[in-house]
Amino acid sequence: MAVMPAPMQRLNPFPFFAAMRQKQPVAHDALLDVWGVFRYADVRQVLHDAAAFGSDSRRLVRPPRTQTVLSPSLAGTDPPWHSQLRSLMAPAFSPEMVARLEPGIVAEVNRLLDRVDHAGCMDAVDDLADPLALHVIADMLGIPASDRPICRRWADSLHSDADGQRFAATQRPLLDRWADALHTSATGLQFGEDISYVALQTQTEMDAYFRQLIAERRRLPRADLISDLAAATIAGEPLPERDLVSFCVLLLIAGHFNMVSLIANTLWTLLEHPADLARVEADPALAASVVAEVLRYRPAVMGLARVTLRDVQVGDVTIPAGQRVVAWAASANRDETVFPEPDRFDIGRVNTASLAFGHGIHACLGPLLARVQGRLALTTTLARLQGLAFGAGKLEAIHHPILYRPLHLPITFKRR
Repeated sequence: MAVMPAPMQRLNPFPFFAAMRQKQPVAHDALLDVWGVFRYADVRQVLHDAAAFGSDSRRLVRPPRTQTVLSPSLAGTDPPWHSQLRSLMAPAFSPEMVARLEPGIVAEVNRLLDRVDHAGCMDAVDDLADPLALHVIADMLGIPASDRPICRRWADSLHSDADGQRFAATQRPLLDRWADALHTSATGLQFGEDISYVALQTQTEMDAYFRQLIAERRRLPRADLISDLAAATIAGEPLPERDLVSFCVLLLIAGHFNMVSLIANTLWTLLEHPADLARVEADPALAASVVAEVLRYRPAVMGLARVTLRDVQVGDVTIPAGQRVVAWAASANRDETVFPEPDRFDIGRVNTASLAFGHGIHACLGPLLARVQGRLALTTTLARLQGLAFGAGKLEAIHHPILYRPLHLPITFKRR
């Protein structure tokens, strides 16, 4: 029994999820040796019960086949260390910190639109969502503007899984790619996986870069996240450098991908629903509701990987200890028993119990930042452009079984 959408279902995996919720809501794929969980209540159980379902990325790999450089990130650790790390890092995503980023987000959207608004067309992924997301995360961390091209190259290298370039180059079978994809969580890459030489080289470069930047911030602190974390302590001791580095990489790579996806998925969905696009153009205050519904309707990360720490019952099925599990949040967000008319995009939806950011102790730290960035990207774009429509070409989803967004999003428009 397959527990992942087939490649031809990537653009619209939701009929597959609906069928699994009805026919086999907890299923085992013998070929991949992984379990899939599809109903809302069961997905929530997997994400909530950290005592039964672990997130330590080292447990997800059987066996590790390639040396790795980085230690497990916040998303790939379990208590008690996870709890200590999270308590240190949570203040970076507070309302006050996010509010400080808002003027820079608006300014960057305007700068990017200045480059394309005369043309009447753009790729909303390459020209807007991607560079905006990278700029915001780099600003938050305190990465100098002169180093942003390096970050661009790192993101392209590690995100090559999403467009298949790395695997095409190494001619790895599709089955291997699907299995390796299980080591990607809702908040980012888990660096315990089998990785290519290119990815290993990228890890090495990022490790060296962030170690140097952390050392500089310890000598000369600035008003940025790296300086704050470099000064933080646990039980009176500085946070280990390896954990600082892993968090910086997690935020740069995973935060970047998730924000690209949210912005792209928002524009994609509104273009499919022109009446809703007209509503938010007329009333920008609706933008927050649009973003919230997109997070339910088309989440950036469809599934979250866990491993069972003991025998555990999920629904009517007992999953043995030591098993890999994918909790399909994208399926849970379309569960008919929780969301009325779940396949309808409804910006007036009252129920906002989406699992787009996970749930429990491993829930994403950055939902406020994501919602604010998504809202500002949308309102600023609509204040500048009108008549948005799909451009030429057929939409294609990124080539990844768990991550979800269009590979490109060509759109046409007129300047206001």
